Amino acid sequence: MSHRNQTSQQAGTGARVTAVGRHPEKLASLEARGVETCPAGTFDPASANADLVVEATGSPLGFEQAIAATRPRGILVLKSTVAERLQLDLAPLVINEIQVVGSRCGPFAPALDALAQGRVSVAPLVSETFPLARATQALSRAGEPGILKVLIDCS
Repeated sequence: MSHRNQTSQQAGTGARVTAVGRHPEKLASLEARGVETCPAGTFDPASANADLVVEATGSPLGFEQAIAATRPRGILVLKSTVAERLQLDLAPLVINEIQVVGSRCGPFAPALDALAQGRVSVAPLVSETFPLARATQALSRAGEPGILKVLIDCS
């Protein structure tokens, strides 16, 4: 795990942030923004004891690990939807009094304000830009592995 606690706290969150992921290039992008990272295979959720956990894996295992990583009386935010039906032990949520919050997009006003003030750079998240005439190719490209976001320029 990278140790960038001070930088993480200054990355606009006011908190120590650690992202657990499977894709080294995505983790590297987060590290460049001052976020601690940890490869999924080396992460021990039981030792995390985090005040707030955001689950965004879309997988049953990720959901279970997110519960295990949340401290008693902590908050678990669910960002992803798991496509398959889960067989899940909800007892830890009750026993540890974990608050579960569903979050799809969140409030737009603060995000737009951060973009307008230049506090967030989205350029590193854009893999490629296509003209409108090549929109079909852009959509195909967006579905390829390793591609983060594809823009279609309508000007």
